[in-house]
Amino acid sequence: MKPSCTVARAAGHARPGWRRAPALGLTAALVIGVGCGRLAGKAGGAAASASASASAAPSTSAATAPSAAAPGTRITVARERVGAVRVDRITREIRVPAAPTPGAPARPALELVERIERRIEIRALSEARVGAVAVEYRAAEVTRDGQRAPDPRNGRRFLVSIREGMLTVSDEKEAAVAESLASLVAADHAFLDTPFPLAPFLPDGPLTAGSEVEPSHDAVLALVGGTGDFDVKTLKLAFEGTDGTGAAARARFRLTASFRVTLGDRPLELDLGGQARVEVATGRVTAVEAVGSATTVARGPGEAPARGTARIVLNSTYE
Repeated sequence: MKPSCTVARAAGHARPGWRRAPALGLTAALVIGVGCGRLAGKAGGAAASASASASAAPSTSAATAPSAAAPGTRITVARERVGAVRVDRITREIRVPAAPTPGAPARPALELVERIERRIEIRALSEARVGAVAVEYRAAEVTRDGQRAPDPRNGRRFLVSIREGMLTVSDEKEAAVAESLASLVAADHAFLDTPFPLAPFLPDGPLTAGSEVEPSHDAVLALVGGTGDFDVKTLKLAFEGTDGTGAAARARFRLTASFRVTLGDRPLELDLGGQARVEVATGRVTAVEAVGSATTVARGPGEAPARGTARIVLNSTYE
């Protein structure tokens, strides 16, 4: 049996202005990419959010009537356990129209859509953190400019683990997989324990309306995965309130994100706004929805930018 493929260093927590190098070497045709200390909460404004969902999983746009944030809302972060299962349903979409360029052929329109359903089971813990997971891709498909591209993850199972600080990927029998496939799977699992890393950055004290949480900029990996390189400008969440009571209580956070990402040879500016929802009793993220604009970056004189749309939806259920 060949050893599993080591593909990338496990994600750390970066400082503002951090830029991710395209170490995984993925092609935009396969993925949009579109996968600890605590930070104190800070005062900020609260606002409404935009959301949309393309799956049957619970959405942040659920019909539960929102309630005002109760003073002293405290989110409990539950310990992970071996055997716990999470099912993620993810949609990532970027659509930009053709850009007219005087005296030159117009740059073609860009359309990139990724849809994933994956089942993740915790297989091992390391110092109370998730060290290994089994991943089953129940569905994985990518469409680029109207053409569906084969996705080698579809219908397959993998083991993803952190060994000596490195992220490794193997098949379900711990045999090695092709490096290109291992990189693709690794890019989809920047964080083994969560669909979006929020719990480590919650304040020690209770949250009140307007309290801000600023995750490390590498949290953007959960939104864009393995698209290539990106440069984060803004990533911020503001606590808005809670819906429901008891075990059904969900904390609402307004999400603001702004970053540059490169799809193939096309640099884009993404400006997104939306919502994240978290189980108050466990700290587990159940949904992240962000919509906004995607604008091409002019790369020379006379090249006009084109403005389109971007949408990222992550819905998670726990078994």
